[in-house]
Amino acid sequence: MQAVLPTLAVAPGVAIDNARLYEDSRLRELWLRANAEITLSLMSGSEPAEALDLIAERAREISGSAPAAVAMPLA
Repeated sequence: MQAVLPTLAVAPGVAIDNARLYEDSRLRELWLRANAEITLSLMSGSEPAEALDLIAERAREISGSAPAAVAMPLA
């Protein structure tokens, strides 16, 4: 019985680490997919305003934010 307790004590930590790794992997995949979509938009000759809208929208979706904005210098 005493040999089993250390193993059981470690199991929740392993589960939490695995959940974090999974979430990191999922977010990385979402960012890569958004990057590919934005690159395709830019390379296909879309208007800059459309590309900026797409960047803001994907960043908002992935980050879970309500608002999103892209700031650009005037000059």
